[in-house]
Order: sequence, then structure tokens, then C-alpha cells
Amino acid sequence: MSEDSILREYAQEKGYFQSVKELRSLNGQIEELEAQRDKIGKRLNSSGFDVSNSGFHLRRWDAPDSLRDLVDKKLESARRLIQKSLKKYDVAIASIWIAGSSEDLQKVVEGVI
Repeated sequence: MSEDSILREYAQEKGYFQSVKELRSLNGQIEELEAQRDKIGKRLNSSGFDVSNSGFHLRRWDAPDSLRDLVDKKLESARRLIQKSLKKYDVAIASIWIAGSSEDLQKVVEGVI
């Protein structure tokens, strides 16, 4: 008689044997899911993406050039738009300060809106 056979007999008597089977089955499912997760993660990484619980990021150091270029161009375009918008409001603020009359002030505000 071995320790394993004693444990099996005890587990069967107490109804634990089914729980052991379920646990083994769940462990197998976990291993399969981890393998799937690793495969998907490698595919995303090789495409230039890094996905974590904190978000979705570009892996700049090894992302394809085309993806890096796309992101850089779109960011630069957005920055230019923001800069243009800021300049517009900066000019408007300065114009408000130097407005000589209420009509001049109204023209400045209408130009911004």
C-alpha cells in the first residue's frame, strides 16, 4: 500500500475525488488559456503593440516603421491644429487688451466665435 493509494481511498470516501478531477480539469483549461494568451501577445508584440491592464501602447523600439510613421504623422497633425488654435486665442486675448472701443471688442470676439 502506498501513500497515493491511501489518499485516493480517503478522497473517494469523503467525496473529494470528484473535486480533484475538477481541479485537474481546470488546471488543464488554465494551461490552454495561458498558451492562447501567450500566442496572441506575441502576435501583438511583433506587430508593434503592447497591451497590459493599464492600456494599449505602441512598442516604439520594435514597431514596424509604417506604424511608427502613421502614429507620428497623426500626432504631429493634431499638435499643429492645437498650436493653430492656441495662436488664434492668444491673438484674440491680445486684441481684447488693446481694443479701444466696445465695437473693436465686439469684432475681436466675433472673430473668435
